[in-house]
Amino acid sequence: MSQPGPPVIAVIGMGEMGAALAGRLARAGARVLTTLSGRSAVSARRARLAGVSAVSDAQVLKAQMMPSVVPPLYALEVAEHWARRMKEAASPVVYVDCNAVSVSTVRQIEAALTREGARFVDACIIGVPGDPASPGPAVYLGGELPDDTALLSRLGLRVRSTGGRVGAASALKMAYAGFNKGLTGLAAAMVETVEKTALDHKLTRQRQNLTSPLFPVESRDGFWVFVDQLGQSVRTST
Repeated sequence: MSQPGPPVIAVIGMGEMGAALAGRLARAGARVLTTLSGRSAVSARRARLAGVSAVSDAQVLKAQMMPSVVPPLYALEVAEHWARRMKEAASPVVYVDCNAVSVSTVRQIEAALTREGARFVDACIIGVPGDPASPGPAVYLGGELPDDTALLSRLGLRVRSTGGRVGAASALKMAYAGFNKGLTGLAAAMVETVEKTALDHKLTRQRQNLTSPLFPVESRDGFWVFVDQLGQSVRTST
């Protein structure tokens, strides 16, 4: 996978997360490519600000690694597009699917790409894009080789191995998303009950004394901002 000069990474998808990851890679010294065919002016602007070079599909295939960060609905379609072109690559490309898709879908993606000579890594992104000064989200990998982890870590990403095969990272993402949605539903129900019983001032007072290993000080304030936003939603919808 080694090439002379800086590592060449092609990030597919210039949404907020894709552009943020691409920017981190570029700032760490990688040459970052993308294709903007059929993409919006907003995507083009994100790519430019992230220091990403917009190139043709043929040039994208010169990359050694290709993280895909697209809407989950299009993850398989995008993978199949690149699978059809993998024969044009001079050397095997490592396709890293970072999308929130099911385990069965990620295995379909793996099959489509490996059939055409690519190597496949399952990945999930947990966290928000963040600004350049922040640590950025965590990227969990499944089915990776040690060189994959080493390269992405060297290029400024917070990479973690699940220790599992392809499907492990996607399963982790699904579980994490379900956990978050459950907490959101619980918090919404809690706030609605408090609002309806006019006890919101009691909650405001009590929350200052909340102590729990589940809510350390650095995350507690953010949690209550979230609760306040839910409360505002309840008030405006009733």
